[in-house]
Amino acid sequence: MTEAEALQFAQKHIETWNSHDLDAIIQLYSESVELISPLAAALRGSPVVKGHDALREYFGLGLQKYPNLCFELVNTFLCDSSVTLLFKGAGKRLVAEVLFIDAAHKVERVYAHYLCASPPR
Repeated sequence: MTEAEALQFAQKHIETWNSHDLDAIIQLYSESVELISPLAAALRGSPVVKGHDALREYFGLGLQKYPNLCFELVNTFLCDSSVTLLFKGAGKRLVAEVLFIDAAHKVERVYAHYLCASPPR
């Protein structure tokens, strides 16, 4: 993936999420997708989500819990087989998602990282 393709991918990803169209969102991901997220643990009881059906359930719960969800892209990082999106998510909390992309430009694996609270001083 080139830098231009990564930037285009990031923009499409954010725009699709902000549409709240669950079918369109699911189409961003491969059928065998694996997602790991602390938010998934909070909403589903497990941080690991595998496959389209489980992903649809999880994302559906997330869209219900955050009906005004609007991602704001902060930056895009490119590696050999992945793109990392830094964005503001629910409650404007910073999130970094490492998205591993397959040959069809679908997301096949996701590691979602949430900004830690500041340590006490």
